[in-house]
Amino acid sequence: MLARCEIIILRGIEQQPTEQVAEILGITPKAVSKRYSRALQRLRDSLPESIFSEPIDE
Repeated sequence: MLARCEIIILRGIEQQPTEQVAEILGITPKAVSKRYSRALQRLRDSLPESIFSEPIDE
C-alpha cells in the first residue's frame, strides 16, 4: 500500500516523470506506470465524483 501512496504522490501530485519515480522506488518505469494506473482506478472506484474522476495524463 505504501508504494501506491508514494506513486500517487510522486506522479500525480508532484508531477515527477515515470523514470524518476522508478529510480526513487527502485522499480522499473513499466511497473510505475502499471501501479499508477491501478492506484488511480482504485481511487476512482472508491471516491466517485472526486478529483480522481478526471483523466490524469500519465
